[in-house]
Amino acid sequence: PPDELARQAESVLREAGGAPGHIFNLGHGIWPQTDPDALARLVDIVHDRSARGGVHA
Repeated sequence: PPDELARQAESVLREAGGAPGHIFNLGHGIWPQTDPDALARLVDIVHDRSARGGVHA
């Protein structure tokens, strides 16, 4: 669900602790059956948080 996607993305960003240059890597953990729209939402969430200075612990 979109809300859970946002919560999980925020959690990863918090764990990074606002480290400069942190790369939110989608990596090789994306399964072929993953909804491309969900990935687009994830990228949008990360870009939005980055534009606003990220999420800090």
